[in-house]
Amino acid sequence: MTISKPKLLCVWKEFQYMGGVERRMARIMNLIVSKGVEVEFLFLLNKMSLIEIQEMYSQVLSSECHIRFSAARNLSDVVQSISNSKADIACNVGILHPLQIMIPFLITTSFIDSKTMMFLVSTSQSIHKFPTFLHRIAFDISALCSDRIDCLYPSATESVQRRFPMCRVTTTPCPGTLLDVFVPAEKKKVIAFVCRWVEVKNVRLFFDSVLTIEEDLYQAGYIVQLCGKSSDGQMEKYIARRLASARHPEIIHCPGFIKPETVLPEAELFLSLQDINNYPSQSLLEAISSGCYIIASDEGDTRRIVKPEFGTYCELSVPSVAKSILDYLKISQEDKRKAVEAARSFALENFHIETSAAYYADIAREAAATKKQSLFRRLVNSRRQCQTNTAQESDCSK
Repeated sequence: MTISKPKLLCVWKEFQYMGGVERRMARIMNLIVSKGVEVEFLFLLNKMSLIEIQEMYSQVLSSECHIRFSAARNLSDVVQSISNSKADIACNVGILHPLQIMIPFLITTSFIDSKTMMFLVSTSQSIHKFPTFLHRIAFDISALCSDRIDCLYPSATESVQRRFPMCRVTTTPCPGTLLDVFVPAEKKKVIAFVCRWVEVKNVRLFFDSVLTIEEDLYQAGYIVQLCGKSSDGQMEKYIARRLASARHPEIIHCPGFIKPETVLPEAELFLSLQDINNYPSQSLLEAISSGCYIIASDEGDTRRIVKPEFGTYCELSVPSVAKSILDYLKISQEDKRKAVEAARSFALENFHIETSAAYYADIAREAAATKKQSLFRRLVNSRRQCQTNTAQESDCSK
């Protein structure tokens, strides 16, 4: 008899660039296929094609892609695709689009026997902060209807569990990265900042800090690689305006979204300045694996992965960030070399992606072994049981 593989389904909304969450999940889920788990990514597409999505994934994987991709163009397609997937566990990757993702996901999973899991991968969501009331309601309903909430942030797990005591809340093991791709190269005088340009990443803070010390950076021979893009183009306009009056605009490069492995292995210094938590930023993990010295905001679980041997902590202010960069310029070449070795050593000891892959493979196998009855089926069976009891009581009264 052939035993079917456990199946894990992830439901995503369309995205145009592979940010840290997308790169991390792609690498982990591609690896768990080798552990006997079938993985499908379902995308609700608007402007993009499935081929374009697949091409983006192929660019961030160091091996052949084994994930199955499927697409939906409307709510009806989402419902049908989830129903036909026959997944043992259906996963909602955050509540990034409440109406287009949450509603069909919850409706459909109420009628199938799949267990459900929410990936809590947003720092804002981890502290229950949302852009709109609708996003908050969508998150709360989705969390309450999930069999498991997998929280990426250790410091937030307890508060999430208190908020949703009926849910099973677990903490993702520290995600890894591609240790064979992000390897220290000959270091150049490059300061790197790599991220999606959203508010919590503090792109403007980094840029303003660099401008205040542009003369020092120029004299020391450093260039800045400010990589990424915003969704509305406003940050690009702000940077262009400020650079127009800068004394040394040539030292600040804004190449847009690029492969991190083309910048980080050669960069000396990397900054991560998130508001709530830098842990476990995929770009930060890639930078540490590449042997970069780290300047990070002292927020959340950051100290779990940024150690004094290869990094320092700063406040979220222009004076503090600028001073931290200038302090790095004063470090001796020997101490810089030691920091590269310490960062790489820490990555080799702690950033193995196999740990996360084994964790999610176990979740899929557990779901397959303990598959629940859908809400719809439980209601139908309950009604049948009531009808049977009524019939038996009627027979006894005759």
